[in-house]
Amino acid sequence: MPKKTKKAKLIAEYRRKLQHLEGTPIPVSSTRSHEVFTLPVMTPNLQKTVTAEIPTDESRAIKKDLIKTVSIVLLFLIFEFFLARVLR
Repeated sequence: MPKKTKKAKLIAEYRRKLQHLEGTPIPVSSTRSHEVFTLPVMTPNLQKTVTAEIPTDESRAIKKDLIKTVSIVLLFLIFEFFLARVLR
């Protein structure tokens, strides 16, 4: 006689549970009480927004760094274009 497989064992276990559940009555309450829950409305205290101004020294430094970065990138692009022409 062959042994039961895992699948057959699971099916048998579910069948037993189903038979047990079918035999027990399910309590149904006829009157249901509904509670109304309301959240209190809270308005956030918003402060006036202040625009941030960059100091002139800092804006000059940013502008200087940006110019350096763009010039270096342009030099690399020109160099690569030149190499592509020469090595062709």
